[in-house]
Amino acid sequence: MEELEDCVFVLASHHVWIHFAKRSDFYLRLMSIPIMEDSDGVRFANYCFKYKRIEEDLAVAVLDEETGNWANMDDFKWLRAM
Repeated sequence: MEELEDCVFVLASHHVWIHFAKRSDFYLRLMSIPIMEDSDGVRFANYCFKYKRIEEDLAVAVLDEETGNWANMDDFKWLRAM
């Protein structure tokens, strides 16, 4: 995801890479640790989307396990500087 501003995303995915995001909210369910780079004013929370049969759909996509990875954001630019 690139060049986002003033957005709200509710995503279930295996991986997400966020680049150049500003003032945006992300509600995530992820199988891997998300990566962010060159972003400011972004907030993260647990996936909150609900509908009938969502658990079955998440299982088919192999996204049924709640990992808590939404809270483990890696700032790629900071990691690269080390």
